[in-house]
Amino acid sequence: MAVTLARPEDLELVPAWIEVDEPIIDVWPKVAAAASSRPVDELVARALLLGLPIGLLPRPQWDTSRTPSEGEPPPIRRIAVPGPPTAVGPLSSVVVIDLSSLWAGPLCGSLLAAAGATVIKVESVTRPDGARFGPAPFFDLLNVHKQGVDLDLRTNDGVDVLRTLLSRADVVIEASRPRALQHLGIDPLRVLASSSVRVWAAITGHELVDAAVPTGVEQGPVKLIIDDDTYPALDDLAGQIEQAHRHGRAAAVHCVTRTAIVLTLAAWDVVGSRAGDRVEHGSVVSPEVIGSLVRHGITVVTQPSFIGERGDEYLHDVAEDLPHLYRCRSLLKAGIRVAGRNDAPYTAPDPWQAMRAAASRAGPSGAILGTSEAVDPAQALRLFLGELHDPGGAARTVHFGGSADLCLLRYPLNVALERLTAEDVAATVCSGRLVHSSW
Repeated sequence: MAVTLARPEDLELVPAWIEVDEPIIDVWPKVAAAASSRPVDELVARALLLGLPIGLLPRPQWDTSRTPSEGEPPPIRRIAVPGPPTAVGPLSSVVVIDLSSLWAGPLCGSLLAAAGATVIKVESVTRPDGARFGPAPFFDLLNVHKQGVDLDLRTNDGVDVLRTLLSRADVVIEASRPRALQHLGIDPLRVLASSSVRVWAAITGHELVDAAVPTGVEQGPVKLIIDDDTYPALDDLAGQIEQAHRHGRAAAVHCVTRTAIVLTLAAWDVVGSRAGDRVEHGSVVSPEVIGSLVRHGITVVTQPSFIGERGDEYLHDVAEDLPHLYRCRSLLKAGIRVAGRNDAPYTAPDPWQAMRAAASRAGPSGAILGTSEAVDPAQALRLFLGELHDPGGAARTVHFGGSADLCLLRYPLNVALERLTAEDVAATVCSGRLVHSSW
C-alpha cells in the first residue's frame, strides 16, 4: 500500500487508523509495524473510512539478479522541451483550471500553459499547495506561467467562485482525496454533463465516482502503466483489467518493452478482452504476439515519432528488438487496428512529424529502420484520423452536422501528402473554434 501523511490532521488520525490507544510521537515505525502484521486490505479500508490518502499497490517483483551498490543513484533521463511557454500556441483559446498540488498535476498544467493555454491555479487559503513549502525554484518551474486564485473553501462564497471557474473551463486538473470534492458538493461527472468542461483529468489512486455516469458524459478507458523496473504480478494486472471491464470501461495498457506486452496479453488470456481494449506506446511488438493481438481484438497505439527523432540511437543501441520497433504496416496487414500518436513532451508535439516517420521510417540522419513497416503517406495520415474514443477506427470525415474539427491546408491534399509537414497547415479548428492560424 502507499499512504501519505502530509497534513497535521493526518498524523492525528494515525492512532485511530492503526488502533493504538496512546498518542504516537514517531508515526512511521508504528505504521510500518502495522503494515507488516495486519492484512493490507483491512488497513486500506480503515484509512479510506477516516479520509486518509491511501492506495493499494500491486505486489512488486524485485530483480534479484543483481545487488545495487551502496549509494548507487537511480538512472535519470533528462528531456528537453524546446521553447519557452507562450500565450500564443495551439491551445491559446483553452482555459484550464488546475486544482492540483505538488508535482504531477502542476506538471500537466505547466505543459498545457507551454502550449498556450490559460491555466488558472486554484489554491485553498487554508491548504495551499504543499510545494510552496519546498524549494522556491521547483514551485516556480511548475507554476510560474499560470494565473493564481486563492479561495476560502470553508465559505459559501469561496465555493461559489470555484463553481463559476469550473463552469467556464475547458479542462480541469485535480488530484483530490476521495472526500474532498464530495465535501464541497462538486460532482465531476455532473460538471462534465452541464458545463463547457470537456476534459476532467483526475490524478488519483481511487475511483473517480461510484455513481452512474450521467447522460452525455463518456468515461474513457482505464489507463494502466506497466512499470519496466517492477513488473506487476500476472494476477494483479489481470485483476485491474477485470475491474475496468466490470465498470464498463476498456483497459488502455502502456507497454514499452517486449516483456510488458507479453505480460499484458497473458492477462487478457486470463480475463478476456472487451471492445476498446488497447496497447499504448507499442514500442516493441515481436512477431509471436501478433496472433494474440488479433485473437483478442486489441488496438495498438504506436509512436512513430520516436523513429524520426531517435532512430539513429536505436541503430546504435538496440539489437534483438530493432526489427520490431514501432510497427505499422505488418500490424495493419494482420488486421489489427492501429492508431498513431506522438509522445509529447518526450517527442516534439507535431503529428505531421510522426506521419512523416511512419511513411519514411527514417531517423535524423536519414538512415532507415524497418523498411517493411513503412506505410504510404495517405495511410500515415489515417493513423491520426480516428475518433478520440475509437483510435484506429474509421477515419473522421467532413460532413454536414459533424463536429467542426478541421485542418485547413495551404495546398491540395495530394501535394501535402508528399511533404507531410506542419508548414503546410494554414489553420486548425477544434469544435468550431479557431485554435491555430498561420495566415
